[in-house]
Amino acid sequence: MFSCLGANPMDYPRHIAVVPDGNRRHARRALQSTASGYAYSRKALQTLVDWCLAKNIKELSIFAWSSENWSRPADEVESAMQQFEKALDKWSSDDQNDIAFHFVSTSPHKLNSTLRLKMHTLSTTTRENTKLKCYIYASYGFAEDVERVKIGNFRVSSAVPDHATDPDVLIRTSGERRLSNFCLWHLRYTELIFIPTLFPDCDAEVWDDCMVEYSSRQRRYGQ
Repeated sequence: MFSCLGANPMDYPRHIAVVPDGNRRHARRALQSTASGYAYSRKALQTLVDWCLAKNIKELSIFAWSSENWSRPADEVESAMQQFEKALDKWSSDDQNDIAFHFVSTSPHKLNSTLRLKMHTLSTTTRENTKLKCYIYASYGFAEDVERVKIGNFRVSSAVPDHATDPDVLIRTSGERRLSNFCLWHLRYTELIFIPTLFPDCDAEVWDDCMVEYSSRQRRYGQ
């Protein structure tokens, strides 16, 4: 995708945000059910988490499920939530010494009680881990977040953890070139990378290529 020849030394960001798009298209391309797209996506997410650990990335934000996604067909929503629960079960069953999981939601009541309990338990049991902070945005919408602004202490986002830094780079998969109500305030100086690869097809090589592109950018923060 990107050539490494003549590139500057690799500059890995502290914080990567990813909008994992293309699950349904992946399923249609394979002539499979929509549920299969979410199953492959769950595996791709684990690959991304493992890659971040290997590259010493400190923070990872995943826009897993937006507040608008609830309007999708009921069977598709159920499939997505089943895969989300499987991911939570795997992370909970692993001996987590490296990853601190945090869940960001502006409408948590839309998630079923089992998911909310597993999210809370995983977040509580991993909060002291320091190698990678993983922020999972589930049932989140920036428009909802803005409505919860606390003007008195100048916080724009009431859902994002206080200790989270702004993402250095946001990567959206599947060729779409929009932010889709993600955490816009925190992206004000974030580098944007849009790639054609569907998220279920993303592997370590894809993320490596994105880092080549990121390393070629000059970040001036308006200066």
